[in-house]
Formats: sequence, structure tokens, C-alpha cells
Amino acid sequence: MIHNTNRGSALVIAIVTSVVIVSLAGSAIYMAAYEQRYSNKESYRMKARYVAEAGIARAIKYVNSNFANVKLSFTEIDALANTTLFSNEAFLAASQGQNVKVGEYSVTLRVLTEADFTPPEGEDIKGNKVNSLRYFLVTSTGFVPSAAKPESKITINATYQIGTRVAHVFDYSYFINNWGWFYTTDLSSFGNVRSNGAFSFGSYKPVIESKPRFEYSIGTDLIGYIDDNGDGKENNQDGGVYAWDYIQGAPSTLYKPDLYQGLKGANTRPEVPQVPMPNLTNLGLYEQMSKEQGSYIKIAGTTICDGVLGDNETKQNLYLEGTYENPIEIKGTIVVRGDCIIRGYVSGKGVIYAGRNIYIPQRILYRNPPSERRPSTNSEASRENWRERADDKDLLGLFAREHVVIGDYTNSTWQNYVSQWVNDSMNKSKEDAGPDKIPNTYDAGEGDGKWTVELDPSGNPIPGTGEDIDGDGKFDDTTKMSEFNLGSGTFSTGHAQWAGNIPTGVTSYRQVTYWNDTTDNPGISGSSNFPQVDAVLYCNHFVGGYFYNFDYSYKNDNRGHFTNKKEIAFNGSIISRNESLIFENGNKVVLFHDERLTAETGERFGLTMPRVWKPLKLISMSID
Repeated sequence: MIHNTNRGSALVIAIVTSVVIVSLAGSAIYMAAYEQRYSNKESYRMKARYVAEAGIARAIKYVNSNFANVKLSFTEIDALANTTLFSNEAFLAASQGQNVKVGEYSVTLRVLTEADFTPPEGEDIKGNKVNSLRYFLVTSTGFVPSAAKPESKITINATYQIGTRVAHVFDYSYFINNWGWFYTTDLSSFGNVRSNGAFSFGSYKPVIESKPRFEYSIGTDLIGYIDDNGDGKENNQDGGVYAWDYIQGAPSTLYKPDLYQGLKGANTRPEVPQVPMPNLTNLGLYEQMSKEQGSYIKIAGTTICDGVLGDNETKQNLYLEGTYENPIEIKGTIVVRGDCIIRGYVSGKGVIYAGRNIYIPQRILYRNPPSERRPSTNSEASRENWRERADDKDLLGLFAREHVVIGDYTNSTWQNYVSQWVNDSMNKSKEDAGPDKIPNTYDAGEGDGKWTVELDPSGNPIPGTGEDIDGDGKFDDTTKMSEFNLGSGTFSTGHAQWAGNIPTGVTSYRQVTYWNDTTDNPGISGSSNFPQVDAVLYCNHFVGGYFYNFDYSYKNDNRGHFTNKKEIAFNGSIISRNESLIFENGNKVVLFHDERLTAETGERFGLTMPRVWKPLKLISMSID
């Protein structure tokens, strides 16, 4: 018999090879499974981070939605001290036309105190001042696929700084939060003009003398020159006409002002953004400032208002009339919860916030005005010198939650002219303007008949979001002419709801629209000429008026009047959402921007100018 040793060797080799193959296959399967598990783990981790980041974004949106110029008070921020914003909230992502749940997030917000960290020297994280700050920590944990059974969990801690700043709308002689329009050649603006919508000159050629803007001010010093035209030079050639939308036409070439059409118009570089309007829906902050400042209004030594009218009085409307001998003396921040009527001479430095309308039936004159209306040149040095010289002179701000009404609104001519522009298609006021809040831009949702706003967890509108232009959390239809009427009918029937110094015998609004040229003081009969307003005017809705100045100029007396060449002059600034001002006179209208307003907070004057929140600033972020 023959024995084959090769066959046995082959069998051994086959067995060994099979074992190796099986081992390799097992290793490959194990490695594949491991890689799959690792891949799944990393995928879960990536998704968890994505979900946690979504929670951070949701928290920031919550803060912006709830505090963007509406709840303008650090006490509101402090109320968030330790708040759970969202608990195991599902995060959905669009996939093939459907919303698919990716995971869940839980988010808390905590306001940091000195027990948590030592703030930089000089920072106030406890007060409610113009320069106060707050820091808050947002902690967001993302769970995938759910908090109950997480395959992965990621926590992000993000610290943000929030603060307020001066509202830069006051850097302009004329600022409109919708459609700006100068439809006359007989107009001169000594100061920049701007709109958050379009700006139209039509076929007219008014005069615009522009001046450079600044980031902020310290005392009388202007800080942070803004190079508008981007030429890298600080040569006083900046400033001009600004519009977030388009500019139609052009002003006079006398001063050759630059035109800056913005994000929605023919883009320039740098682009022109919208400038946030302060919101006066919540006047609580200003009432608090009034009490802290010891504010008051006096006439002939008698206190008319102790800072807030309507907090502990049944009367919520205020009438103020000042003569040259006994002017309206104002100090600090005043809040009138209803309407305020004011005319005549004013002294001191102060601002009046009205919960409804402010009425200017006749001229307002500073008892101690600056010696010149404006600096001799637009150089920084000249402007700072003017600010210093005018530092102790009178300054008045009139800020209305609703409208500023100028002239005799009960007159049929006033009603006819003003109503034409209130109802003009370019001057739309209905809160159906789309997410950009500007009519006639044809963005999604504009004019669809739906009031689109964000809702809180209870289903209530979040003030200031979406199409809520004035931030009051209520839908506003097209402005009606009846809104210019006094809120209280008792002005003509005994004045039961009015405080102040209403003249004896007044039984109608028209009676307080006259001026006594003989005594150069307010009258209840006499002249209807309306030559001047010494004040900063601001409102959340319309500034409306019809007034004229036929063949009238100030007498050559010793009362410190500026030389008035039969003009209608505004010394201050005009700022509003919409505007319907109609002038009729023999010469022109002149807007003089009060240089003291440039990048100003009001603190150095002992008063509070309207403020806006700064954009949230990310300080630090960590991921666990």
C-alpha cells in the first residue's frame, strides 16, 4: 500500500486557512460593528450639539423678542434671574418635506451677579442707568434622540452681555421710520436727514447741509468719527441724506450732500442699515428715572408736576403755558400718563414723555436759548465749542407714545391738508407691512390682511415682533384723523381731568392756538402766525400739523429772539414713525439740528433721552 503524506499536509493547511479566514472575517465584522457604533455615537454627538445650539438660538430669540426696545428696563432683565425657558422641547428639522424630530433641548437662563464673577472696574451690573449692564448665562443641553433615553447629551454654556445705548435717531434734524419726504424747495435742513424706508424729494430741491456723525460723546467731546463715504478721511465731508430703501430725486447742490441709498435701494458702500427707533410703550423706566432725578415742572414758583402726572393723581392730562416773565420751568425727566398741551416760553433742561399725544397749539420758545442756532462750521472743534457754550442754555424734549399734533387740529383747513398725507399710499401706517416693518417694499406677508407676530407660550402676541411696528402688542389699523383729538373731552367742559395752568375762560382748544403780539406771550385771541418751535420732537406714530407764518417776523427787542426772516424754524429735531407736516408761509421752513443731541444720552443735562438695547454681545462659550 502506498501512503500519500501531501494529502495530510493539505488538510492541515486548509483547516488553518479556514481558521484564519474565519478569524479575519470575525475581526472584520467586529471592526465594522465597532466603526458603526463609533459612527453612530459621533452622529448622535453631532446631532446633540446641533440641538443644543438650537436651544441657544431659541433663547437669544426669546430675549430679543421680549426685550427689543419694548421692555426697556434692567428690572425686567433681573426678573429673569433664574428662569427655565424650555424643558425637553422637541427640535424638528425639515426632511423631504416633513418635520422630523432630531432631539430635545432644555434651556435655562441665569442673570449673573457679583457672587458669580467680578465685573470689570467701572461696570455697573446692579443699577438701572444709561450705562448699566447685565451679564446672563444661557445653559442649553441637547439630547438625542430624547431626554428620557439619550444616546448622546451635549451641554453648551454661553455668557452674553446686554446693555443700552443712545438712540442715534436724534443725530438727525429729521428722521422718519417709514417714508421721508421733502416736497418743497423752500426748505433748508442744517443737519443730516434719514429714513428707515424710502426718502423722496420729488422734483423739489431743498437745501441740506450735512455734517459728520459720531459713535458717542463724553461731556461736550464727540468720540468716534464715522467715515460715511469710506474714503478713510476725517475731513468733515461726511454725513448727508440716508435711506434704507431708495432715494427719489436729489436736494439742492448748494452744499453737495452725499446720498446714501441702502440695503433695499441702489446699494452704496458702506450699506445703509435701518436705525432702531426707541419704543415708548412702557414708560415705567422713565417714571423711575423721574423719581431718581427729583424732576419737576414749575411756573411762577408753583410746582405743577412733581415728575410723574397720573401716578397718584386722578388727573392724567397736563396743560402748560409759559410767558416771558413766568416761563415753564422744567427739570429732568417728566412723565404725563395722558395728553400734554404745551406752548409759550420754556426754561431749564428737561423732557416730557406723554402716554398719549403731545399738542403744540402755538410756538414754543426758549427763555435762554443758545446764542447761535448752530456752530460756525461742521468741524469737530467748532461743534464741540458750540456744545460747551450752549451747555447751560435751555433744552426741551417732547416725546409722545402716540402722536405729536402741531397747530389747530380742530380747524377744517388743518384737517383737510393733514388727512391728505395721513392717507397717502406712501405714508401707510397699518401694521400689515411685512417682517421689515416698512410699507411698499413688497416683502412676504405685506398687505396680506394678516397681522403676523410671534406668540408667547400662552398664545399672546410678543410686543415688537413681526408686524407689531409700535411694539404695543396690539394690532394698529390705518391711523384715523380722530386719533389727533384730545383724549379727554373735559378740556372744554370744566377741565376736570386736566392739571396745569389753563387760562381763565378757555372752553375750546382753538382759544389756545393764538399769540398776543403786543405782549409777545400766549393769548386766547390774537395772531395765528406760527414761526418757531424750540424743542426736540419724537413720537411712535404721526407728527402732524398745518401752520403758517404770513408776513411775520420777531420784533427787534431784548428778549433774545433769533433773527426770524418770516420763516418757520425748528430748533431741535423731528423724529417720528410717519409724518404729515404742511407749511404755508411767505418765505421758508428751516430745520436746525441741535448739536447738543449728537450721540447724547441726556445724563449731563440731568435728563433721560429715549434709549435702545445694544445688540447682544457674546462674551464666552464652553461645550461639555
